[in-house]
Amino acid sequence: MRVHPAGWLLPCPPLLYPLHGRVWMEPPNGSGQLTDPVVLGAALGPGGSARVTEEAHG
Repeated sequence: MRVHPAGWLLPCPPLLYPLHGRVWMEPPNGSGQLTDPVVLGAALGPGGSARVTEEAHG
């Protein structure tokens, strides 16, 4: 996980197809939140996604 300063621009793909390895798992809903905080915590917390863990530890 990487934390960026306020005002940092997030390069986002188009809604309908992936671009440069980026894809929307769910289309944006206009709330301003990229991922439901509960889902994000489950993915990154203890016992979360194995892929996230492997990427974090190289």
